[in-house]
Amino acid sequence: MLNLKTMKKSSQPLIVIFQVLASVKTAVIIIVAMTILSIWGTLVESKYDAKTAQETVYHGFYMYSTLILLCANLIFSMIERWPWKSRHLPFLLAHFGILILMAGSYVTRVKGVDGSMVFRFGESKNWISIADTYVNVFEEKTSALTVGAPLLSKKVRYMHSGPEEDLTSIELDGEKMSVTSYYPYAIREDKVEPSEDPSDGPSVRFVLQNSFATISKWVTQSGADVGVANFGPARVLLFKSDWFNGGGNEILLKPAKGRPGHLQYRINSEKHPTKEGFVKAGESIKTPWMDMVLRMLKYEPRSKSVVHYTPLAKPKEGSSEAIQVTFAGTKKWIGLNNYTRFENKGRVFVVSFANQKVPIGVDMKLKNFEVGRYPGSQMAMSYQSVVEVDGEEHLISMNEPFKKSGFTFYQASFQDDESGKPYLSVLSVNYDPGRILK
Repeated sequence: MLNLKTMKKSSQPLIVIFQVLASVKTAVIIIVAMTILSIWGTLVESKYDAKTAQETVYHGFYMYSTLILLCANLIFSMIERWPWKSRHLPFLLAHFGILILMAGSYVTRVKGVDGSMVFRFGESKNWISIADTYVNVFEEKTSALTVGAPLLSKKVRYMHSGPEEDLTSIELDGEKMSVTSYYPYAIREDKVEPSEDPSDGPSVRFVLQNSFATISKWVTQSGADVGVANFGPARVLLFKSDWFNGGGNEILLKPAKGRPGHLQYRINSEKHPTKEGFVKAGESIKTPWMDMVLRMLKYEPRSKSVVHYTPLAKPKEGSSEAIQVTFAGTKKWIGLNNYTRFENKGRVFVVSFANQKVPIGVDMKLKNFEVGRYPGSQMAMSYQSVVEVDGEEHLISMNEPFKKSGFTFYQASFQDDESGKPYLSVLSVNYDPGRILK
């Protein structure tokens, strides 16, 4: 045993601290505290969601403080028994084992990556999305669909500390741009209104239907962007003037020159010849996909999309985080993984609020996706992705992950389109350098 009595009297306060941190009573208090925190985290996750529990409990001040005290208790309790005897071996192994596990968890927390990859049939990606959120500010180039290097790129944890504490601002042309409000859970509502601003683009409301499904959507073209509406196997692209092929199954729309109230359309298909023509509100276009018919309900040659976010007490399907950005007297709300524009003195600034993207070092292409369902129902029994990496095909299923470049890819889920056919594969991606210690 460590002979504390031989220490100098001047170190008495340190001895008291040492004895308290090494005591069994302190260990019991720490265990009780961790139990309470675990119960709290479970209750928060059941009422809200996993991210809320992570931000407020598991990665919060109280949990980290308790874990630091646990490390101190384990280390000091071993030091207290110095010089060690053979009878101390089980005690030391248990304590060393816990410390090694905690070291592995720390390495995972600091260096590890836990994210997801979502892609469609035929789509390639070389990055994953992780939970960390960033506010980015760019200046839009007037020549094309491009932006310059970020003027501001800041990691934010508004769920942990709101914009009042985690200040995010930048001076642009003598005006202050800042995040002024935050909703942890909000539902987005989009409204399309007529506009007199010549810089605003067109909007189209359409219904896509067949014998299995009916979908009603607005698609709006804004700024230099292309308006996009996805509906499973294909998509609708709305252009302000000249169009270009995006690839895959798609319906291209643009205002028809010399024909007021009309749109010119082009249907591109992977398996059918290109079809072109003109359409106006009240008319329909027959597509080559699953007997679907696209019916134009309303066409606004010049319009603007007005976005509203309604705060919620707790999350529900379709909700997300949202921030309010104020610049030059204008306030706009942005949902997670979305962006908005501000114009001032002839310059256009783009503000985004998005999850961080992490490169994985390889291109992964979704070649095929298969779903096995329970007989007589639409419930998924099994599902798997076939991906192409470096020219080779690999299978990723629920029980068969794929490893590449230090990352492990798991089949997490999928999404069906309105007709009940899968069109999106969702992979859970993990990089865990601390795994060897755990």
